[in-house]
Amino acid sequence: MFVLLHIRLIQLRRILAGLGLFYSLLVLSAALLLIIFSYFGYRHAPDSYYLSGGVVLALLHIHLNRKDKVFISRHLAPAWLLMSVEYLAFSLPFTLGMLASDQWYLYPLFVIAVLLLSRLTLSYRSKTRYVFLGRIIPARLYEWIAAGRKTFPLFILLYLASFALCGVKSAPLICLWLINGILCAAFQENESLALLYSRHRHAKTFLRDKIRSYLMIQALLFLPPLLLASFFIPGWIGIHISFWFLQMLLLACTITLKYKSYEPAAPSGSSVLMSIVLLSGIIPFLLPLPALLLAWSYPKALHQLNRYFYDYD
Repeated sequence: MFVLLHIRLIQLRRILAGLGLFYSLLVLSAALLLIIFSYFGYRHAPDSYYLSGGVVLALLHIHLNRKDKVFISRHLAPAWLLMSVEYLAFSLPFTLGMLASDQWYLYPLFVIAVLLLSRLTLSYRSKTRYVFLGRIIPARLYEWIAAGRKTFPLFILLYLASFALCGVKSAPLICLWLINGILCAAFQENESLALLYSRHRHAKTFLRDKIRSYLMIQALLFLPPLLLASFFIPGWIGIHISFWFLQMLLLACTITLKYKSYEPAAPSGSSVLMSIVLLSGIIPFLLPLPALLLAWSYPKALHQLNRYFYDYD
């Protein structure tokens, strides 16, 4: 039952060893701070409900987008239980505070939710669907074209729901946050060098134009439902504006995290960080995290990209 968890712990130990003592201590300190802050987040309802629900949604996002479900199902049994143990272990920094608070009764519900989501065996068919998206979405946004062909029905459903529920305070925000999860998940695969070199010759202009192009489309996409929600709930205009900018920040951070560990035509090495960044969009005490990670990952992304653009030159 702990085979998969044992493998992950070995991987984590190797990552910490590669970081060195100083940065390893920083990571462990950050985990300790998460436990402390989550305790204060769980002390009162409804914050505790939002926090626990946010963790479940983040785990669902990770589960639906992980690439090793088929491999685990074929070689390890029972796969769903092994993945459940893995999720429960690595979510401890977010859930230990729940057990220590007056809202401890949420933890059994959280465990049940994790067990249920781990049984999901959803996978996307390899045949190309929704070919028309390539004519609607600009070619330079190839990550979203690929993601749209996998998740188009869910995307449309959530987007329509953000309009239909605009009179309910937080409902459109939740719908748009889930949509942003779909948009950010598109960056978990790295493109080939041919695509990387197709429009730019320098790392700085590539990364700048990449972020600007995606943020412009995202801003235009999110603006109509937020304007309608502000019309129905005028007192939330400030919240809607803050949410709008926060989602753009999450997307920009996701893009830089992708290229921080870029290797041609390979899965992104920053998938876990991307999921944590997305989760920070709905957990108040994690709100500064995307800005800090963006400031940290942007120069690293430029440095990594320069390795390939210099080779091209």
